[in-house]
Amino acid sequence: MHRVQWIILTVIVHLTTLLAAQTAFSQEANTYRIAVLDLQPIGVSQIEARALSEKLRSSVSQLIETGDSKDKYTLVERSQMAKTFEQFDIQNTGCTDISCAVEFGKMLSAERIVIGQ
Repeated sequence: MHRVQWIILTVIVHLTTLLAAQTAFSQEANTYRIAVLDLQPIGVSQIEARALSEKLRSSVSQLIETGDSKDKYTLVERSQMAKTFEQFDIQNTGCTDISCAVEFGKMLSAERIVIGQ
């Protein structure tokens, strides 16, 4: 389980760095929607991957709420993602590359999307 916690911490640090970098380079405040897709299980069970995905969504949500960025971020809720994917008759599975993430981002009206394994 320590490996799992390390992975979550690493992702949070990278997201924090990304959000801070966006703020440093932008001149005016923007609003971005962020979607966190379900992580794909590699070396862990599907249940563990879903639990990690939920933990990651929670952590991103906390970063958004406590952030002091002039840019504003909103997290696409899991229920909103489910409705959208149901509407397009696809599942939130198997997305681990950029082209897939771009397509899912368009469907969810999200400017930022988190994918991973």
